Amino acid sequence: MAPQTSTRRASTSMPVPPSFGSDLFAPGLDTIDEQRLASGVSCHRRRTNVRIVLPGVVWLTVLFLIPLFSQVKTSLEQGSILWGISFTWHWQNYLDALTNFDTTFVRSFVYAALATLLTILIGYPLAYFIVFRGGKWKTLLLFPVIVPFLVTYLVRTISMQALLADSGVILGTLKSWHLLPQSSFIIGTPAAVVFALAYNFLPFTVLPIYVSLDRIDVTLLRAAEDLFATP
Repeated sequence: MAPQTSTRRASTSMPVPPSFGSDLFAPGLDTIDEQRLASGVSCHRRRTNVRIVLPGVVWLTVLFLIPLFSQVKTSLEQGSILWGISFTWHWQNYLDALTNFDTTFVRSFVYAALATLLTILIGYPLAYFIVFRGGKWKTLLLFPVIVPFLVTYLVRTISMQALLADSGVILGTLKSWHLLPQSSFIIGTPAAVVFALAYNFLPFTVLPIYVSLDRIDVTLLRAAEDLFATP
């Protein structure tokens, strides 16, 4: 009788093994807490992103989208000042504009293309020099490019009129050196328009090129030169 009693006590004291697969399909408390923490962090990030983007979206909506919608709506109106103007989806206005002002549209595109080409010809070498030849003076050389952003577009245009005047810095100096006749002028010519456009939009060309060139690893260029790679 004694051996049977000891056998029963041993069998009842042995631990019962867990069922197969219970730990796989029933995650513990630590896993659930980690999932809740991860979901909370993701929700906080989404809210933070919305708060960051919201002021810019409001700014663009109020100052860009609404005025643009108003202009499009005005362009499709029909009537006169005496009899009143109403919105009638009058698409003929666009055809009339292209027919009556075709020369102005062509001239505008030509001036824009020339100004773009001029800004690239000036901006790319300037950005290249600042990135690869600026050294410790890189920030100081970039400062004159950023300064025009501190001045409004209207003030910059008026300053160009003073700079390109008949007795201004450019023409006045060239006339005093007898390199140009005294009757020479630039204001009111296509050259003045293209030069002013290039001056106003030059920072918008230099800065993106500067950022792109600044990301280039110089050590890779040196390694390529050691391997006799051509530019």
